[in-house]
Amino acid sequence: MVEGVHSQMTEERIEKLESIGFEWALRSKWNDRFEKLKEFKTQQGHCNVPREHEPIKSLGNWVHQQRTEYKLMLEGAKSQMTEERVEKLESLGFEWRILKKRRIAHKNATVKRLSKRLRSKK
Repeated sequence: MVEGVHSQMTEERIEKLESIGFEWALRSKWNDRFEKLKEFKTQQGHCNVPREHEPIKSLGNWVHQQRTEYKLMLEGAKSQMTEERVEKLESLGFEWRILKKRRIAHKNATVKRLSKRLRSKK
């Protein structure tokens, strides 16, 4: 019950509902996706779900959206990201700036290939 708001819900009704195991909070879509991400992490060892990940393509899109929402939150813009969600994602080892890491890894691999070619030409 919300204080100051008229409601048909009484303390007696609350007690009766809770006595039969009624759950007040509905599972959200966000929590469902988070659980899928946990499963992915268990199987793959990381949270970097490709955007075209099979069999659940939407999981990769969801992960991308979390990074976008986090960036908006940091910029002070309207965002669906909350501190609680940040903590939950980080508890899995979620990486917020994967694209930068990929670029660095790609650049390092390119430098190694070029270095190897130059050494082999000598």
